[in-house]
Amino acid sequence: MIATILAVGMVLTAALTTYDVVKLDLQILDGIARHEVDDLLAGLLLIFLGVTIDLIARRKRHKAEIEAQKLRTLKATMRTVHDIVNNFLNNLMVFELQAAAITKPGALDPLERIIHETAGKLKALGDLESVREIPLAMGPGIHYKDPTRS
Repeated sequence: MIATILAVGMVLTAALTTYDVVKLDLQILDGIARHEVDDLLAGLLLIFLGVTIDLIARRKRHKAEIEAQKLRTLKATMRTVHDIVNNFLNNLMVFELQAAAITKPGALDPLERIIHETAGKLKALGDLESVREIPLAMGPGIHYKDPTRS
């Protein structure tokens, strides 16, 4: 980037003025070498680069820690929801067994399918490794791999 800017500056200087940049008396460079300004500038540049790289790495590490904490919180929440809903589904299965005695065979098969699908979806949400939001009718939701779809 710096070389491009210098090259454009040289071309514009040569095109717009009678000043010859290439044949300049480079006394400035002699002064820089004599006072060792180049060593000082190189050291300062290295310090600046080191600090900049460190700050960028810290920022990335901090963002990764925040994302990991969010994911950990989401997993804990989903596992708690999974536990609560699974308790409900287990109670529903007990109800289904009692209802099966008074209904015709196969009448409660859709209920059993719904129970297993719901449990599979909750497990998939609890096992997420990353979070990606999707729009739902009631607001943003979390994308997960639906075990009922291939």
